[in-house]
Amino acid sequence: MFVDELFVLPQARSRGIARQFFAFLAASRPFRAEALVLEVDPTNEHAKTLYESIGFERRPYSTLTYRLSTQ
Repeated sequence: MFVDELFVLPQARSRGIARQFFAFLAASRPFRAEALVLEVDPTNEHAKTLYESIGFERRPYSTLTYRLSTQ
């Protein structure tokens, strides 16, 4: 399962919301998910530290995107 975006308002951060969200996904396994995947800005050290503390692992792959025309 690819988590495309996760945004927590600045005033609500550091309260365990993201951690609870990922715990919910792991417990409920929507769509019979076998893994959780996400992208993180390489300069966002706080987010990377959070995700790794939850159990996400860095992968040696790059994500490529091909945007389709909207017309």
